[in-house]
Amino acid sequence: MNVSLQTIFSDSFDRDLTPYTQERGTFSIASSVLSVATAEASDLRSALLWDGASLSDGSVSLTLGSKPNNTTGSLLLFRMTQSGASLAGYAVQPYNFLITKYTRLYSLSSGTLTLIGALDTTSPWTTNDVLRVDFSGPTITSYRNGAQTGSLTDPTFISGRVGLGTSGGTAIHKWNDILVQSPVSFSPASIARTTYLMGRRL
Repeated sequence: MNVSLQTIFSDSFDRDLTPYTQERGTFSIASSVLSVATAEASDLRSALLWDGASLSDGSVSLTLGSKPNNTTGSLLLFRMTQSGASLAGYAVQPYNFLITKYTRLYSLSSGTLTLIGALDTTSPWTTNDVLRVDFSGPTITSYRNGAQTGSLTDPTFISGRVGLGTSGGTAIHKWNDILVQSPVSFSPASIARTTYLMGRRL
């Protein structure tokens, strides 16, 4: 993203789930690690969204607390609209199992994930890796540990909330932290929903 960014939210999961809505499944925090407690039977097994800004452009970073593979699929969610079983928006999935490695972009509609394309086919995702996704207009760009891995364009979803979730498998996925950034022209004071800055209520 060729604009200056400002941090409007960060959380190392050392408090509680107050800044979020559990849209699908349930989540828990223990020892500064967020994990899925229960999941639902659909492509989107769980979803936790930040109760802050609805972003059209911005950046979201997740530090993985467990390796994403065939039994535990992590998703970075953004431009999410609707709620519960009707959630719609974008999902980026990191994956690493045996010789298969990728970062994929999906569209989400009513619990069903549809592949848009591969952002990367070589990244060996594992515990403590940082997945970052920048989105500006139709351009969506992914990074692994600060290095760009790919970019795609898709105009389907324009603006919405951000968060994380899981798909596929039955194992419990974990995350260590989340960081949300917006262009400096965006004012956190304009957020209509309950707003948090750096994980604390304004």
